[in-house]
Amino acid sequence: MAACVLALLAAGCTSQGGVPDRDAPGGRPPVVGAPAFVPSALGDFRVAVDHEQSPAPGPAGAGKLAWRTTWRLSWAPVPGATSYAVHYGTNEGAGGGPGEMRSEPELQVDAAAGTSTAAALDDDRNAALLFTSSQLLVSVSARSDAGEGPRSLWFPVGDVPPTGRPIGSRSLGEQSDG
Repeated sequence: MAACVLALLAAGCTSQGGVPDRDAPGGRPPVVGAPAFVPSALGDFRVAVDHEQSPAPGPAGAGKLAWRTTWRLSWAPVPGATSYAVHYGTNEGAGGGPGEMRSEPELQVDAAAGTSTAAALDDDRNAALLFTSSQLLVSVSARSDAGEGPRSLWFPVGDVPPTGRPIGSRSLGEQSDG
């Protein structure tokens, strides 16, 4: 009897008639209690800005430019992730759950817009981006059906270091030493 029990244990669990469970991956039964896959942390962050401008419309826009600046945050895809959660924080703190879900490893935010003369365009754009970066932060995390991976650092929207690699902070209100 003990030999039969050992033989059954050595062969693994079987379904009807001693045939391995063919619905399980590899024709073997699933491992009971196996940990669910939760995505790893995100990495290789990059930031950039795109500028658009056109003649300002209407008589009040004569000689002026209407402009918009889009800030882009991208990161390396996480194997096994089904989506990416975007968390927003302001100078007043972080909100509850994620603000949006992304299927691609990139986020675009309209960070600044306005109307300026050609001579003031760069200064106006830079001031608007500086203001946005002091007011709005984002953090992202990878998700799978089993749950959410760790959140990234908080990145100021509008900030673009010369290297294109964002400087983040671990928590809201904490300044980078970098």
